[in-house]
Amino acid sequence: MRSRRSFPRFHDESSHYKAPNESLDASGRSAFLNLLGAAVCALIRAAASTQPLGGARGTRVDGNSLRSNGPGTPVPEVANLGLVRPPLVYLGAIVLGFIGHVLWPGQIVPRFIGTPVGALLTLAAVALFLYAVRTFRAAGTPIPGNQPTTTIVRTGPYRFSRNPIYLAFSLLQLGLALWVNSLSLVITLIPAAALMSFVVIPREEQYLETRFPSDYLAYKASVRRWL
Repeated sequence: MRSRRSFPRFHDESSHYKAPNESLDASGRSAFLNLLGAAVCALIRAAASTQPLGGARGTRVDGNSLRSNGPGTPVPEVANLGLVRPPLVYLGAIVLGFIGHVLWPGQIVPRFIGTPVGALLTLAAVALFLYAVRTFRAAGTPIPGNQPTTTIVRTGPYRFSRNPIYLAFSLLQLGLALWVNSLSLVITLIPAAALMSFVVIPREEQYLETRFPSDYLAYKASVRRWL
């Protein structure tokens, strides 16, 4: 009777081996998501703690003096005095997106498509921003939200969008995302646009409805918020 030879059994470790690049990608993705979550939570807390200041102050709308609605309903002084300022929101989203792109360079489109489309979109965003700023200055009303609005602007890009400056900020980040082919920039744009849509813009609209009740409601009914 033959005896069976026992051969040494080698443990296959290939299934447990992770390439260095895969390990770096996983750690970079985890770090980026943690950083993104912390930034979003900080913005939400800042937005929740921001309260618009009230006060009866007269301005002029098309040559007519605006009066307070009475002691029980004071007209807000400005649209936004909080920490959640639109330029900072988008700047933070772009910076965070580039950090995520370095840690986790995920791509979204082929480069031969993303580069020209992203460049054109970025240039269009800059042109829209300059057009909106020029229209505001021609109307004689301040651009920053921490200064009192003096009139409802209906000319220029405000004929087709109530927020062309914020639209330009969003298009700028989307254009940069396509230009550098960065998935992270697209991901960070989503919470920035959501914060603008659900927190910043509604507060500004409430301020304008209070300060210009008849003019702004008519304008709001005829022009879309974004496009």
